[in-house]
Amino acid sequence: MRLTGIPLLVLTGTATLIAAAATVYAWPRGGRLRRVLTRTVGVVLVESLLVSAIFLAVNRDQSFYPSWDALTGGSGAGDATPAAAHPAEPPPPVTGRFGPAARAWHLAEPPAIITPAGYEARPGATYPVIVVLTAAAHLTEVRTAAQRTPGVVTVLLAPTALTSAAALASLGAELHQAARVADQGWALVTDQPHQALAGKMRGADRHFGPALGVVGAKGWAAALTAAAEQLPEPLAWPLQP
Repeated sequence: MRLTGIPLLVLTGTATLIAAAATVYAWPRGGRLRRVLTRTVGVVLVESLLVSAIFLAVNRDQSFYPSWDALTGGSGAGDATPAAAHPAEPPPPVTGRFGPAARAWHLAEPPAIITPAGYEARPGATYPVIVVLTAAAHLTEVRTAAQRTPGVVTVLLAPTALTSAAALASLGAELHQAARVADQGWALVTDQPHQALAGKMRGADRHFGPALGVVGAKGWAAALTAAAEQLPEPLAWPLQP
């Protein structure tokens, strides 16, 4: 489970309620020694679970620890494996910007790549991808939401009437040159006006998986978070395909 995912938060909250109910049920039962033991264990367990649930909720909102690796202080680069055992070296650092080929996409604004917290600290890791299609007027809002979405590289595209799925066919190759990203299984998040283009992109580009989100009343932050939860964790070298 993702450290910032809803399933872990729900599981911890449910465990807290069950522990509290069990403590209340056992509180007046048994002999004196048993009551002292069950009350002590029950109170400590409930408090621990409650603190954990609060931590998960705050961490999900603020992204202090975007992954288990960040929480444990690991680099995610496979330090336990001797470097000599690797058949090849990790990929070199990349630019974080698209090249001149992106001009052929006919976007309203230059495409942007948003990397997650901890990206620079994990030079050997590849990240899942969310590609966003939106109007130029919403780019600032989407950028803010993307910067708060942990564990994924987000690509912001503002298509125009001249933008086509055929023109965007080079997106995969260009992004691999600009960022450390997974080879496939990417998610698409779009607003209503660009749904048709998003559907054509999914059908024409092998990089995209089944995840297709449409931003709704809850806004871009909720849409990006929902898409990120469908994607795998970043893979440390040399585990990526």
